[in-house]
Amino acid sequence: MRSALAVVGALFICAIDQAAKYFLVHADSAAMTKFGPVKITATINENIAFSLPIANVVMIALIALALVFVTYMYVRVLSRGIFAAIAFGMIWGGSLSNIADRLSYGGVVDFLQIGISPIFNFADLGITIGLLYFFIAFLKKEKQKDVDTTTRPPFIA
Repeated sequence: MRSALAVVGALFICAIDQAAKYFLVHADSAAMTKFGPVKITATINENIAFSLPIANVVMIALIALALVFVTYMYVRVLSRGIFAAIAFGMIWGGSLSNIADRLSYGGVVDFLQIGISPIFNFADLGITIGLLYFFIAFLKKEKQKDVDTTTRPPFIA
């Protein structure tokens, strides 16, 4: 069941992100708009997060290492919960969507900006939310280990 949730999470993030990007890339510039502090406009980001410049080979290697690490964390540490499966799927779906952009457009299509924040997309949101969940779950698990080892009564024969 958890594997199915991970796949559904990945497909959901990837599909909604790619659909939004397709619409925005192929829309007239008049379709770009602003809703209060949220600005919607498509741009191609050839760099990594926050538009930091990096060589393509290094970027692909970093993405691959990050996905291996996330998979390790999921399988070895956090694989017991439904939310962990969904978060894992969100990370993979967001990563695959951004990789598809790099192959299709030569960079990642970013289109959301809130106030003066860096511009991002739904895939970035999926990755960020998934990683935040993993980080919080990992900290809770470590804290639980500390509590378990310090509150147990000593063994009495």
